[in-house]
Amino acid sequence: MSSQGNRGSLTTADVMEMIRSRVRSGSLVPGQRLVENDLILITGSTRSKLREALKGLAFEGIVELQEFKGATVKRLERSDVHQMYQVREVLEGLSAKLCTLSPILPLMRNALINSQQKMDAAVSKGDIPAFIETNDALHDLIVECAQNKHVARTLNTVQVTVHRLESRLFYTSDVMKDALEEHRAITAAILAGDAEGAETAMRIHIVHNYQQLNRLADHFFQ
Repeated sequence: MSSQGNRGSLTTADVMEMIRSRVRSGSLVPGQRLVENDLILITGSTRSKLREALKGLAFEGIVELQEFKGATVKRLERSDVHQMYQVREVLEGLSAKLCTLSPILPLMRNALINSQQKMDAAVSKGDIPAFIETNDALHDLIVECAQNKHVARTLNTVQVTVHRLESRLFYTSDVMKDALEEHRAITAAILAGDAEGAETAMRIHIVHNYQQLNRLADHFFQ
């Protein structure tokens, strides 16, 4: 929680990111009403910056604003998820390709290897929370390595809204093991300098995730 003294230094972008992170983590859930006074206490924002932040999040499709009702976390329809994964397939595939070709890849090789090793260890232990954490970290590293701020910004918005759903996928050992093999293929292609192979492996992974996600019962989307 930010202190009262920090309110003047917070930007609208800061407040947006605080709310995004809570939606991503599941602290704020689809359909939940966003009470301004509560969010001011949580973020340490001013009311005017909070309202600007909510407008920005509404533009991103994370928050829904209704006249006389205020703001709520937007509920996801299956059609929304389908469209988001179409975007993810293209942009995450592009990120893997750009990472492979990136001039900073030599500086990030060890980080990518370490992240993959942590994922291997999480699967071997059946540690679901650790797997989810390392999954997120590896995807974030690839996007960082790609060095395309526009791709990163768009993916951040999309991933915030689907993260809660996607986390449900890894609650079986078979799904974790399948995802592990897909990540190994992505990492291996990047480290081998195979840009096309990295893009293809990432796109296969994202499509497979969507196929698994689409099998979830309707109540997971509520």
